[in-house]
Amino acid sequence: MISIHAQIGIPTSIRFAALVSAKCPQIALSKRTELGLTFDHARLKESPLLSYWALKEEIMGSKVHEHMTERPRCVTSETPVSEAAELMASEDVGSLPILDGETLAGVITDRDIVIRAVAMKKDPQGMPVREIATHDPVTVRADDDLADALKLMATYQVRRLPVVDEDNRLVGVLAQADVAMGAKEKAVGEMVEEISQAPTGPRV
Repeated sequence: MISIHAQIGIPTSIRFAALVSAKCPQIALSKRTELGLTFDHARLKESPLLSYWALKEEIMGSKVHEHMTERPRCVTSETPVSEAAELMASEDVGSLPILDGETLAGVITDRDIVIRAVAMKKDPQGMPVREIATHDPVTVRADDDLADALKLMATYQVRRLPVVDEDNRLVGVLAQADVAMGAKEKAVGEMVEEISQAPTGPRV
């Protein structure tokens, strides 16, 4: 699994493309380029959220466990893909954790189903989710800073992060919706927009 603690080696601990104040956009742009993030330069200058300090002011001291969903709906590695899709629809979520006992074995996403099953003309009725699952999801810990979890969401363009303990046992899920309800609406609204921003440029 790719835990939040494994990301510290990324330049300056992934300071979210805005380590410095938005008053210094040329530095922020340099950091954005270095990290490969896709933020619009004009919006970077205009939005106080994209200042590292403004972000910290909004969510200072918040921890993942304060915003996560405990006891999320899950599937096992042998759950049929069709059943996982039905569960996603009923729960109105785009991904589900996959458990091996209490241990996180991966996640199954709506994109996994579309790209690895439907597009490949495979039968989702009898296919177990392990055949198309994402087996190395990005994870966080319950006591991690919410700010760091948001950086991971933005960096990896994901909307839900499994929350695990030191033994990789699932203890919850942190979702955009959880953060939006728990943090200040203005700050998180712009964060969500950045995370959800569609990629631009040619498709090679």
